[in-house]
Amino acid sequence: MSLAGRGVVTFEVREPLLVDSFEVTRAEWLVHQRSLGSAVAPELLAHTAQWSADSGEWPASFMTQPEAEAFARAVGMRLPRASEWFLVACGPQGLPFPWGATAQRSVANTLELGLGRPVAVGTFEAGRSPQRVYDLLGNVAEWCADLAPERDVLAGDERVSVLGGSFHNRARAVIDPRLIEGQSELFARALSRESRADDIGLRCVANAAEFLLESLPRVRPDRAQARRYEALGHRWGVPARGLLEELARRPGASPAFEHLLAGASR
Repeated sequence: MSLAGRGVVTFEVREPLLVDSFEVTRAEWLVHQRSLGSAVAPELLAHTAQWSADSGEWPASFMTQPEAEAFARAVGMRLPRASEWFLVACGPQGLPFPWGATAQRSVANTLELGLGRPVAVGTFEAGRSPQRVYDLLGNVAEWCADLAPERDVLAGDERVSVLGGSFHNRARAVIDPRLIEGQSELFARALSRESRADDIGLRCVANAAEFLLESLPRVRPDRAQARRYEALGHRWGVPARGLLEELARRPGASPAFEHLLAGASR
């Protein structure tokens, strides 16, 4: 797409990517935080101490970008690059919204709802992408690994972007090629890596081949596990077949690939 002052910019994913369906939750973050022992910033510790017991499914927030990166590494994943995030959010067609081409009301936790806080991840079924990725618009904004192309970016800029807006922001297109006065074409905000806010969280991604080869068990799944792998493969669908066939042929490949492939082929 063409961005004002930036020329033509291409968003691409060069290899199959696994993407968290949901933003990282408070419950998941607290498990990670407890594993760090005393190596937790006092301000983050004070903030998470205020989370109520019934908000475990809300998206975690208030971590810096390096803290978000450390969480992702701990689960064998990483933060998405901005180009990857926008392609996940808007698809190869570059649609303006995660769910499609037109604006919809009450399909994302943005300022218009007036909640003033996050809600449980996955609450807005109508706002998910066709690939079943939720809350790409609203709820909490999401750290990424680098800086999205913007008009005010200068050479040597060490900031990174938070993407997709939050419950503090009005709803808008994630990608809008129309040049609107005072507004970037991309729903992105450039911040210092050390910034904290109650409406900035994270979502993890992983290179699919590497993650699956490292994560899948080498023992043959029992019947219940096999059904779960087939259901997961079915959810990924036909686009995953080529990669799964390639990985299943590798020497010593996990038997789980057979069930993932069977599901993707249904």
